[in-house]
Amino acid sequence: DEYNGGVFWVAADNLPRLASELAAIAAKFGRTVADPTNLDEAAAAAFGALSEQSQPWLLCIDNADDENVNDGHHIIDRLAMCTAAHLRPHVLQGHILVTSRYGNEAAWNDFGPSTTLSSLINLQPLSKTDASVVLYRRRYGLPTTEVSRKDVADQMSTLPSSERAALDDLVGTDNPYSMAGLPLALQQAGAFMAREQMSFAEYAKLYKAQFEKLDTCGLLPQLPQSDHRVHTAWALNVQSLDPETERVLNALSFFAPDAIPESLLRRLCTISSDEAERMQEGDEELAFRRTVFGPLVTGSMLLSRSGDASVSIHRMLRMFVRERLAKSDTTADAFAIAVNDALVSLASDVQARWGGGPPYTSVEDRAPVLALLPHISSALQSVANCSDEAIGLARIAARVHKDLGRVRDAHFFSAKVLELVQSQGHRDSVDLSNDLYLMGQILLDRGDVSAAQARFVRSLTIDRALYGHDTDHPGIAATLHQLGSVLIKLNEYDAARKKYEESLAMEYRIYG
Repeated sequence: DEYNGGVFWVAADNLPRLASELAAIAAKFGRTVADPTNLDEAAAAAFGALSEQSQPWLLCIDNADDENVNDGHHIIDRLAMCTAAHLRPHVLQGHILVTSRYGNEAAWNDFGPSTTLSSLINLQPLSKTDASVVLYRRRYGLPTTEVSRKDVADQMSTLPSSERAALDDLVGTDNPYSMAGLPLALQQAGAFMAREQMSFAEYAKLYKAQFEKLDTCGLLPQLPQSDHRVHTAWALNVQSLDPETERVLNALSFFAPDAIPESLLRRLCTISSDEAERMQEGDEELAFRRTVFGPLVTGSMLLSRSGDASVSIHRMLRMFVRERLAKSDTTADAFAIAVNDALVSLASDVQARWGGGPPYTSVEDRAPVLALLPHISSALQSVANCSDEAIGLARIAARVHKDLGRVRDAHFFSAKVLELVQSQGHRDSVDLSNDLYLMGQILLDRGDVSAAQARFVRSLTIDRALYGHDTDHPGIAATLHQLGSVLIKLNEYDAARKKYEESLAMEYRIYG
């Protein structure tokens, strides 16, 4: 209740994502950012909108750890520049919370318009003792609200010497695989041991062997050593999943990390009828939650958000799963299979949300699919092989982005459609004509008039070849009208008038 003006969360693990999410905040207040990948433009719009709010607000900028942004600065340095440029002139009613592992205090001293926004709180890593308590709690399911720290310590003191030695080894500070200071790894390890009913000694043996395997076979990406330990804990969890649940997790790694609708998980599942029948008279929902949803959530691989029936997947887990798929030596096309699963489930969900009707015929039709746009965008970026689902989703994304006035995004996806269509060797068709028409509209919105004209002319040529040169058709009339608009912008007024007249006459003949 303290922040009546709203709480806004953005991920800052890389510069383009930070910029796009700040642009999205600006859009909530009716401000459009011409280039949502430009951090300066997005920050100016978002901070400007927030500065005008009369109610207190909170902006959380999470995981600002990117050291390789494109102009040589750490992302915190760039944020400091943006706040200096766009916040100092304003009297703010809100707070900005930034989380980062960046230790350059000089950059933090320049952050924000006043000392109230530049307070630096150094959080120390978990000590060995604290890490032991966290791991023990997670292993034995001891919530902090019910079991005190003293009670946990008393229980730990009764552990057999072999178990205590293994626990100390896992959280020790004098070995390369220690989980000390890594709550994410501790949660993963505790969840694995709880699910498998495994001792600390048994887990320590598995964990150390897995750490060495990943470190020597190149399955770990170029990350800090602390992240290698987290990935090792995840690797054990992923390997313990049944094939169906692992397939769901693989596909989820190609969605955007946050607000993944549970409906997408269900569409990824192919739970057998026998399994469903064993569970309370064919209750497929119960089967889904026991066999797929449950293991992923209790294993700390997904975070369930019951308020909006969605889940989140940690960004580092997404990266690890993708790396694992790309380097898999068991299934050569595992990566492509996971991407295709993601695309098929998205296409099915889009179809269900839009009721099976024409998916992008009006601005109003875009509303049910807005929540899926980040996931469509994420999945399409990984497409290697063309499919009907990929083409269909790219068409939808292009149209919806255009309706929202996001010309840059609309152009990206429209170009993706044409690229995918051409890769399939499609001949001239109604769909290709419509794709060219949409690209012409987007190019016209961008001010690229000559390029727009070329797309409209090609669309018109295809339509006349398909329907007949002397045939009246609504699509031909619409394209003639667009060509008239192009000619107006080229100052060819007589030619434009002829196109408008030709279009109008055709519409009279069609509609009366």
